[in-house]
Amino acid sequence: QSNVTAALADLPAAGFTLNAGQLDMNAAILSGGFDVRVTERASLGLQFDAEISQNEVLVIGGVRVRFAF
Repeated sequence: QSNVTAALADLPAAGFTLNAGQLDMNAAILSGGFDVRVTERASLGLQFDAEISQNEVLVIGGVRVRFAF
C-alpha cells in the first residue's frame, strides 16, 4: 500500500493524505496531451492519463480553456 501526504504553502488547514493500493505487476502508464491556440488570446488544452493492467483500466482526462484579457 502507498501513502502520500501533501500540504499547500501558506494554507495550514489545506493538507491531505492519499492512500492507494498496490499496483498490479506489468502495468502500463500512458500520458499525453496538447494545447491549441484558437486565437491570439484563447487556447484549448486536453490532458489524458491512463493506467492499464491485467485486472483493471483507469482513465483520467481533463480539458482546459484559457483566455487572456
